[in-house]
Amino acid sequence: MPKRLFDLSDEILLHVAHFANRDHAIPLPSFGPHWENYKSEIDRSVAKDYLALRATCRKLSRLLVPKNLHLKLKSWIELEDWLMRVPTSVLEGIKRLELNIPWDRSDETLIFGKWIALTTFLNTLCSLEELIIRDLPMCRHFFGDDRDTIDLKRPLAQFLPNLTALSIEVQCGNCAAAFPRLLVPAAPKLRHLKMCTNQSITEGEDDEDDGSDDDDQDQGHIIKSGHVITSIYDGWKERYPLDTPAIETLFIRLANGEESCASIIEAVSDFPYLQTLHMSSFKYSLSSVGNIQKINTIGAIIATPSTSGWDLKFSNSDIKDCYPFELFPVILQSLPNLKSFDPMFVVEIDQPRPSPSYATRQITRSAAPSACIPSINAIVVYEERLREAMSVIAETMIQVVPSLTNGAFWESAWTNQTGQLWHRWTWTTKQVNGVRKVVVAEVPQALTKDFASNLDGAMNRSGGQFVVTSQ
Repeated sequence: MPKRLFDLSDEILLHVAHFANRDHAIPLPSFGPHWENYKSEIDRSVAKDYLALRATCRKLSRLLVPKNLHLKLKSWIELEDWLMRVPTSVLEGIKRLELNIPWDRSDETLIFGKWIALTTFLNTLCSLEELIIRDLPMCRHFFGDDRDTIDLKRPLAQFLPNLTALSIEVQCGNCAAAFPRLLVPAAPKLRHLKMCTNQSITEGEDDEDDGSDDDDQDQGHIIKSGHVITSIYDGWKERYPLDTPAIETLFIRLANGEESCASIIEAVSDFPYLQTLHMSSFKYSLSSVGNIQKINTIGAIIATPSTSGWDLKFSNSDIKDCYPFELFPVILQSLPNLKSFDPMFVVEIDQPRPSPSYATRQITRSAAPSACIPSINAIVVYEERLREAMSVIAETMIQVVPSLTNGAFWESAWTNQTGQLWHRWTWTTKQVNGVRKVVVAEVPQALTKDFASNLDGAMNRSGGQFVVTSQ
């Protein structure tokens, strides 16, 4: 007698249903560093087939509970509807949440009331593992509102008990500094964090409360940029004095380009389990067409040939102020478990990248090969030398930090009418005859300004203007 669907065991039905939900194919975290601007993978339709299977009969409805659901909220009304009207079983099945809720200027609710409502909503999502925040109605800095997210306090409850991935992608620099301080200590299982570190914060802000204002808070003293990261760690230790933050992945953006790589590494050394550290930096300038954003590399490594191989010099920003690169990896020793490191360092060798040759109307068809092939050959030779220098740089780092297994270096490729093109060269390690060697990718990742640019944490708190720095 042929078998029917309902002849299968519950275990097999659950296994089949697992693949009906496309969330299983999405990594955790689904977000990457600040220079990666792919389309969001949070999509409510990923569970469409799973929910359709669940709705076929009462047996499957009982067996297949709502889980691994995605949710995107773009208005405060939507959030209130989900909080008040959606069944608890559905709320408990939400795994990934993206919040992009701007402030409605007709809404006169105090930011403290909004904050309490938001934390109450998040507290109902007991299965939430990933949270991406693009905008929240507590941010009113662009509208001249003097009420500040810096004044908000962490509730005593752990309202993000199972969160493992948090991405703060708000444009407001002030809120980009405030939200990690508020959210990270509420997530004891957090492993992956994406944030900005460019804004200062107000001293005394770490006192926990129920959301009420505190008139005695010191509003005048500003902590210099040792910064949000230190504030997060202090808040964590205040709540969990016997524990250490278990953050493994950290994507950090320096929107004003003034932070040094060494100061960031010093700040994150409080996270001993850190395995992946990627940094990004951007500059802004004014032009006749408006505000322009461009990648600003955090450091430069100048590699020149020498009798012993390559002479390596390092500079944070100004190439005139260089020191031997061998001194840099020493600061990484404070991160004993670091495996992946991309500090957005540009590598420069003793020759520029050859300009590519293009076929034009001024060249005959028979003359085209002789005009283009020399350029192609020159580029091949240049890239071989560049990869050799990058390999030596990476080997210098892994000799000091043996836990490192992969990373990346950057190259300013060229600039044309559409803007600057960057090359990101990745490297890994492998065993060759029992010896660990560095292998640099033969083809770099090409990044356009459009793909690599965003406004995370890049707006100031007075009228929403760009943070403008010198070019």
